[in-house]
Amino acid sequence: MNRSPKKEKTKDASVDLRDAKRRIKALEKQLKDQTGNGSFFEELLDYSPYPTAIIDSSSGKFMEINPAMLPLFGYSRKELLKKTMMELSPALQPDRQNSLELLRSKFEACKKNKEVSFNWEYLNSTGGAFPCKVRFSRLKNFESMLSVQIEDIRRRKAIDSLLHGTHERFDLLIKNLSEDVWLWDIASNPILPGEKLDDILGYSPKELIRNLEFWKVLIHPDDARKTLTLLQQTLSGKKDLFDADYRMRGKDGTYKWIITRGQVIEKNRAGEAAKMLGFHADISKQKKAEESDRIKRNLEALTTSISTELINLPSHEIGEAIRNTMDKICKFFQMDRVNLVLYDLERLKRTLFYEYISPKAKNKSPSWPELSDINPESFLTKNLLYNKIITLDILEIPDTSIDLKTLLDRVGIKFLVGIPLTLAGTVVGAIGLNAERHRNEVRHRFEEFEIFHLRTIGEVISNALERKKKEEELHSERDLLAGIMDTSVAAITVLTPDGRISYANSSAERILGLSAEDLKERTYNSPEWKSSSIDGGPWQPEDQPFLRVINSGEPVFDVRHAIEDDRGVKKYLSINGSPIKNDLGEITSLVFLVTDITDSLLAERALKESEERLRLALNAANMGTWSWNLEEDSLHWSANTAHLFGISLEEFGGKSEHFFGLIHPDDMEKVQFTVEQSISGKSDDFHIEHRIFHKDGTVHWMEGKGRVYRDIDGNPIRMAGTITDITDRKNAENELKASQLRFQAFYRFANEAILFLNPRTERILDTNPAFLNIFGFVNEKEIQGIPAKSLFTVESWATVHTRLRSFESADNLELRTIRVDGTIFPAIGSIHFYNEKDSYIAAVSLLDTSAIQEIEELKMINNEISVRNKLIEMQKNELEETLEDLKRTQAQLIQSEKMAALGQLIAGIAHEINNPIGAVQASNQNLQECLLRFQTLLPEVQSIIAQMPHDEVESFRHFLNQVRQIREHLAGIEERRVKKELIIEFEALGFQSPYMFADSLADMGFRTIPKEAIPFLKSSKATTLLEYSSIESFFFTNTNTIQIAVDRVSKILYALKNFSHFDTASTKIPASLQDSIETVLTIYQNQLKKGIQVTKEYNDIPKILCYPDDLLHVWTNLIYNSLQAMDFRGRIRIRTYTQNEEVAVEINDSGPGIPESIRGKIFQPFFTTKPPGEGSGLGLDIVHKIIVKHGGRIEVESVPGSTTFRVFLPLLPAE
Repeated sequence: MNRSPKKEKTKDASVDLRDAKRRIKALEKQLKDQTGNGSFFEELLDYSPYPTAIIDSSSGKFMEINPAMLPLFGYSRKELLKKTMMELSPALQPDRQNSLELLRSKFEACKKNKEVSFNWEYLNSTGGAFPCKVRFSRLKNFESMLSVQIEDIRRRKAIDSLLHGTHERFDLLIKNLSEDVWLWDIASNPILPGEKLDDILGYSPKELIRNLEFWKVLIHPDDARKTLTLLQQTLSGKKDLFDADYRMRGKDGTYKWIITRGQVIEKNRAGEAAKMLGFHADISKQKKAEESDRIKRNLEALTTSISTELINLPSHEIGEAIRNTMDKICKFFQMDRVNLVLYDLERLKRTLFYEYISPKAKNKSPSWPELSDINPESFLTKNLLYNKIITLDILEIPDTSIDLKTLLDRVGIKFLVGIPLTLAGTVVGAIGLNAERHRNEVRHRFEEFEIFHLRTIGEVISNALERKKKEEELHSERDLLAGIMDTSVAAITVLTPDGRISYANSSAERILGLSAEDLKERTYNSPEWKSSSIDGGPWQPEDQPFLRVINSGEPVFDVRHAIEDDRGVKKYLSINGSPIKNDLGEITSLVFLVTDITDSLLAERALKESEERLRLALNAANMGTWSWNLEEDSLHWSANTAHLFGISLEEFGGKSEHFFGLIHPDDMEKVQFTVEQSISGKSDDFHIEHRIFHKDGTVHWMEGKGRVYRDIDGNPIRMAGTITDITDRKNAENELKASQLRFQAFYRFANEAILFLNPRTERILDTNPAFLNIFGFVNEKEIQGIPAKSLFTVESWATVHTRLRSFESADNLELRTIRVDGTIFPAIGSIHFYNEKDSYIAAVSLLDTSAIQEIEELKMINNEISVRNKLIEMQKNELEETLEDLKRTQAQLIQSEKMAALGQLIAGIAHEINNPIGAVQASNQNLQECLLRFQTLLPEVQSIIAQMPHDEVESFRHFLNQVRQIREHLAGIEERRVKKELIIEFEALGFQSPYMFADSLADMGFRTIPKEAIPFLKSSKATTLLEYSSIESFFFTNTNTIQIAVDRVSKILYALKNFSHFDTASTKIPASLQDSIETVLTIYQNQLKKGIQVTKEYNDIPKILCYPDDLLHVWTNLIYNSLQAMDFRGRIRIRTYTQNEEVAVEINDSGPGIPESIRGKIFQPFFTTKPPGEGSGLGLDIVHKIIVKHGGRIEVESVPGSTTFRVFLPLLPAE
């Protein structure tokens, strides 16, 4: 019995996928060449104009024949295929040589010289002998096969006998050749007789003028001189035989090839030629066949050379080789241009890959632009897309195809040939051959033989382009992986099993503070690291990630510790590690991803401090926060907000009506109006002051500030802001208003003079009535234009002027002032500055002694107002700075968590890439083993096929086609059950060895006996043929394994590329939730497949507007938390569905559950149930913030054995 070859272990775990693909294609081509002989032989014979056969050189047996062989020998096809060359030959040839020995010598000569021709005598079905000319040709790639062409030369020998034989045989020969023989009486007719030419050239006897000049006119100009010279040489006796091939023009204007042979048979007394005997024959068909045969051989050679060159070339040379191929095709078919275009049927675009235009072409314009649109309904493109080869004259184009006619006219094309390029049954491009001549003017006919070879060349080019594309994609994937390693912001190191560092990327050099060379000098536990635990204590050996991985053989995640450099600077690191194992399960190296979490750790500490400061600041400012979900009418208050209203959070109902119920009735309408204005879009900002009824029965003043948040369509979805108890401020404002009223009254009715000056221009801006009275002015118009300087003595003005220029306030200045009448009086002055419309104004009061008390009172009131305003401004600035610090710290923390998650992914993915690469290596070795078995078994199989009846051969071919289809491999109980059923079927059909046949079919994946296989299975050689079939089945199974492995690596790299992308954009973009979740599952595949059963229930959900990178963080955290909770053993179920106006993602695991006592704390920052050093306690807090950022919410349900997290996001589909 034939068994599939077992996989062998290899020392080298790395496999060059490009070389593997190349070897596989070579093996596939060799297998195709060796198993597709039948169709190749049939095509070769169909195109031969002569009786032709394929024979086995070792036995002389006919393997295949063309129809022309049957009338030559008088046998039926079936009878002739049972014959050998020797059975159709007499024992001795006419020269008395032994036919068998002579035939063997011709076989050997052909093997050495590739081709040999000789004369041979055959026997027909009646036993009659007839002479032939035989040509043996060796077939490339088929060493034991020969092509045999046979030409019946009985007619030629009869003619030779006529010209060289005795006159006694004239009657017999003339009888056999009467239609061609002529006798020329030279004396009575100076022109060579042409009666037999009448029919050949299509003339009636009366139409053909018999004179020398007319004959010269009919002969082709290129042949006339040579033919007439030969005739004159024969007549003059210089040549014994007139033997000429030449062309003559027929009545229809076309030329016919004529062979004329003759000999002088009688001379006159003067020794001159008197009579000549000969014949004319039309050899146009023979000449055409010879020319066609020559062209076909050249085309076969061209096809072979192109195939050999493109198959063996490295991918980077394929493009140039294809361009050279285009040039060769154009020159071979003597066309004016050739082009190669590639189709992108998804975008309906056509790319011009290359175009060659012959130097002899009249029009040098390109046929196509470099990129153009495809119209799949156009006449030419539609036929090409149906995989049809087009040969089209411009005169044959339908009238409806105006665009095609316009295109051909533009570049001067009158005839074209279009060859579709296909790959796996799909048209991917086309080759165009174009001529500036019509179809009947083109030398080549482009019939079935030419079409066959052009299609073959097209397939070779398609495969070469696809191989080039695949190898370039493979290089890109490798470069991407290398680029990720080299440019990763996280440090990646590789350690040997003994703890030495063998590789470190540039980030590792930066983070660890050493060059790659210095790192390679260290081990995992070198004392130079000065390692310590995250809290500063000693770092125990059992905590070190290297020892944990090497001892357990399993990955470790987020192991944290600290190192210290020579300068005493500490760095805090998070380490993720994973082993890389060989086929024996032995650890060959260890990959570690090291993330610098110094900033994030310090940020955590800063965040705690900032939150504490914020809490103290909010308390100090008597401020609370609130958030109102407008879609659900749910209102969330902070604890401080509830405290401001004098109630507990439990007492607050959480709805807008509960809030409005606490507002003072006199302010209700104002509050509702302001809210409606903000929601309607007239102002997104919300700011109002109103009164409430405090629980203690008092009325408090509140200041509400906030903002309306809208979805992408501008619809309001949420309001959020702060609320502050401003009762004290309102009381102070009321006091200030009263004070201002008093000031106004004082300003207008006070006895002291008050004036307002511009400190820069010293111009008087305003005065009070007392000023007019004190300084003696009648009205305000009189003071316009008066400089302030004129109101003071020189000494007093110097004091005032100094204060004005330096913006220095002053009180109790003893001044001397001047009235309008010039009198001087003492005054106590004060100068103060205030800001009005971004300009400083100086307020100057001049008091007499009696006004001192009022001035002091006013000064105290102003000081009190200034102090209160400064206190409010300081509190406001402190709150704004604290909020900004919190935002920056939170952003840094989220970025750090993302980097830690990325570290967990890369460490676990090495094993996933190693598995498919190992599969490719093992399959490649199996393919090499298959090739050796093919070479051993193929000659025996070919010999068996040559002797099998036609129906058994067809049965075997159909069976091979089924074998090449990939089937499910049977094993265990299923395999035994199928074998029993097959044995029963074979016994029912009367087979003698049902067990052996049943084993073979089951090994190849067959569950029943193929009906097509029954005829050949009944043959005596069925066992050998089944063994050969098993090899083919195993071959195609291994090629399929390689393809699956390559696809798997590509999928992992694609997922890693998506996951490692960091987007800092603040704008939502359309993204698929299903693709996002699948990316995380692909990255965690190594952890999932070891004991996790994943169930996915995805409903049809459109893409939504979101922040994709943030959502990747959400799924990563929730899924990884489930894995850790189940200790990587259990079940995970993931559902997506829509609910009302939301999209829901539900992640359920079979872990131990979350105790009810801590369930309400899991979303709080820094709350964690993990041991110290293995978690920050910020994972679910960040998840919650991301979901809130999307306007969504998260729910959790948990009982022992089942925990479910539900994420609800707004259904905001992308347009």
